[in-house]
Amino acid sequence: MTLLKMDDNITIKDLQRFFKIETGLNISFFYDGKEIDKKQTFCEFRRKIDHYLTMMMLRRPFDFHWPSPGRVFPLEYCMEVQEIAIVFKYYYEVDIRIFDANGKEAKANKRLKDLIPDEIMNRTIDIDRVNEINNRLIQIEKDIYNQWMEIDPPLDKKIQCKDNWLNDYELEVKLSYHLREDDPLFTEDSDNIIYIQKQHIFKGDWEKNPVADGENHSEDPKRKIFHCYLFHDLYDHCGVRYDIIQRIGLIWVDFNVTRQHFYED
Repeated sequence: MTLLKMDDNITIKDLQRFFKIETGLNISFFYDGKEIDKKQTFCEFRRKIDHYLTMMMLRRPFDFHWPSPGRVFPLEYCMEVQEIAIVFKYYYEVDIRIFDANGKEAKANKRLKDLIPDEIMNRTIDIDRVNEINNRLIQIEKDIYNQWMEIDPPLDKKIQCKDNWLNDYELEVKLSYHLREDDPLFTEDSDNIIYIQKQHIFKGDWEKNPVADGENHSEDPKRKIFHCYLFHDLYDHCGVRYDIIQRIGLIWVDFNVTRQHFYED
């Protein structure tokens, strides 16, 4: 996974710079056969599309969500040049051409990971920084549990009362991971979100929750370092690699409570 800063108001020049930082490759944009002026923004080429149609145009069914303004888009290493081209074509009606460091144009069926130079593809991982994120998530899990203790018992008591409006409720935690301020892709006046992680929280019985369960969720057979569930979920289930995790700065947590009432016939 590499990161790409993308929104409608970004200029061609800035996107080219971000692409170069992340991949070591050069990308050019064309409209109607002519290279686009680097000062132009993508909003000038934005089009409304059928999201389902775009998915059908991709040979492999990526769970692809183009970011809202200010978001950071994770560009999968396994994507082929032609798949990246399809995305830009259908969202902005622009054509792309990708070139390696020597100026050689990449073939359409080449995967991004096969084009990126080794020194970028194999970036050094600051394991201390990664472990720091794990430690922060361990504390966040404890805070989630404390919030659950304040929220769940009163709501559970209410649904036991027949005269109360509340019939049921759902609990969910959403964690938004933002770039560090010293990251080369960090931009002022932007939310700089890398990834949004959602976790359903069971009501009534905390023991059903993997969060703050006291278990070591590490995938390392030696299990030397304790991994909390949210950290495990982030890298193992969500696919956010260590080289991206180490770039996390702010972690914003929303504890959402959905109160429900059923109106029957």
